[in-house]
Amino acid sequence: MVAEVPLASNGANFVVAVARDSVGRQTVRSITVIRKLAPSVVVQDVVFSPLSTGLVVKVKVTGTVDHAAGICGRNETHPFYKDGTRPVANQVSGTMTQGNGFEIDGLAVWPGVNVLSVTAWDGPGETRVEVVVEVAEESGAYGDAEETPYAILSVSVEGQAGEGGGGTLAGEQEMLDGHFVPRSGQAAMR
Repeated sequence: MVAEVPLASNGANFVVAVARDSVGRQTVRSITVIRKLAPSVVVQDVVFSPLSTGLVVKVKVTGTVDHAAGICGRNETHPFYKDGTRPVANQVSGTMTQGNGFEIDGLAVWPGVNVLSVTAWDGPGETRVEVVVEVAEESGAYGDAEETPYAILSVSVEGQAGEGGGGTLAGEQEMLDGHFVPRSGQAAMR
């Protein structure tokens, strides 16, 4: 006889099987099944970072991850840049925030399309989500023209969604007061 046993989405599952014959004798066996799923990442916002300088424009990526031991971001289009004369890796370790939130602050971007990767890991698996950010050089397009003469034109997320890892953007986005927010009337996608 075969029976289906539902397992928790992640972690240890204790399963007990009991077999009885027609005269009432029984045998009991048990097993622990450990289910390890890669983290699932949702990018919620991409905004200009206060870490920007007059020479390098930087962004902050925020979102949620269902479980992770660590998270980091990297600009795949521009993996290195120069700070004065020294090359700098364009990769930033993220921090976990309240609840299941994360923040990756300080990824440098340039006008045009920037492919940013967000990678979350938890030991047995990792999930990498690509965030495509298009930046334009537009005087006065965002905030103080002297401070930030750039505009974030669009943000989209590439990645597998669903159970067992992957990523999504929390709904179709539009710019509102310097932040990307879900368009009105649209539910957040997961």
